[in-house]
Amino acid sequence: MPIRSQFFERLHPRRSVLQRTRRREELPEIALYVDWVPGTGQRKLLDAEGKEHVFDDGTVESNYKLASGGTAKKLIAKHWAKEEAKKEAPFKKAES
Repeated sequence: MPIRSQFFERLHPRRSVLQRTRRREELPEIALYVDWVPGTGQRKLLDAEGKEHVFDDGTVESNYKLASGGTAKKLIAKHWAKEEAKKEAPFKKAES
């Protein structure tokens, strides 16, 4: 079984914001972590404009860092308010 990086253990779908650490213009400067792609070693990210990107784990781990809690909340409220609603939706109880 491959050893999973602690970096990926800390990511939470639609709650983790990643900030680019290197000058690679083809990568979004900030991105919301959406989900992992099963069986491929890839991650889905959503940039500030709402475009979805799929990157290999190595690209994500070597070019991004996890934003701190306060910074992440501000960026989510500013760029991904609709995603915030999606995050909450599955946990709401159905009304009788």
